[in-house]
Amino acid sequence: MIGNYGQRGWDLPEDEGGGGDGGGGGKYTPEERLYRFRFKMESAEKNEIHKGAPVVHRILFLNDAPFSYWEHNLWSWRGCGHWTAICLAKDKIDDRGCPICLSGAKGNWPYYIGLFGIIDFGQIQYQDKEVKLTHNYWKNSDGEKVENPFPRILLPAKLGSADSPGVLKKLMWQAERKGGTLEGTVWDTSRSGKKEAQCGETWEYVDRVAPEDYVDYLAGYGADRGELNVDPIDDWKEICKPLSYEAMARIVGGGESKQQGKGKARSDGADYEGGQESGSSGDGDDDIPF
Repeated sequence: MIGNYGQRGWDLPEDEGGGGDGGGGGKYTPEERLYRFRFKMESAEKNEIHKGAPVVHRILFLNDAPFSYWEHNLWSWRGCGHWTAICLAKDKIDDRGCPICLSGAKGNWPYYIGLFGIIDFGQIQYQDKEVKLTHNYWKNSDGEKVENPFPRILLPAKLGSADSPGVLKKLMWQAERKGGTLEGTVWDTSRSGKKEAQCGETWEYVDRVAPEDYVDYLAGYGADRGELNVDPIDDWKEICKPLSYEAMARIVGGGESKQQGKGKARSDGADYEGGQESGSSGDGDDDIPF
């Protein structure tokens, strides 16, 4: 059953103040970004190689199963940017419920998501049957653009709904076809329009690599052996820390929501099944993080 696929569960979080994971405004070191930053591709309109053509990245899965939970996108609240927050109600973290659910902000209903640990080779293009990589660039805590080829990062995939399956369902189907696990598999994932999932809507199988061969395999694409970290991500509870009820309440009450008043308030007992996706109201590419 999809709801039981992967690991889940947290301890009740302490009140960590106004910032923190998912709260907007915290600066992270490059090491933390390596863990926390989520894989995201530009759309075809911003293709660095061929403008208008789908963007294609090659990735290697490090984990056999995702870490899965219910999450909110915080795009409605100014100052929160692309941050997200674990739903305190659906994930049964706080018996007081979830301030985001109770806010009634349209488009911020929880969605089910799975996170995979991956290595991102970078954007690729084919030249004379050879694959050419365009390495990834990141902004560090000082806002400087730095190159970080072959980063070990998180690939987020939404479950979606019965009538509109998300990337998580697609990946689980692919896992079944590949012996029950994605670990060690290499894929080309592509994204066309800006309304498509930023982790890619089309997946093409490339290869399977044994864990002991990861470094040699990536080095064959030009990776620096000394800079690679190819360990599966297993400290999910440290990476995916929930905000406290108080911190989420401050997000809801501390600033005007762009959507407040447009949605009907929902109790924590509401039926969320159906995978309503945050940002689906068509507010632009920046509102659809994955």
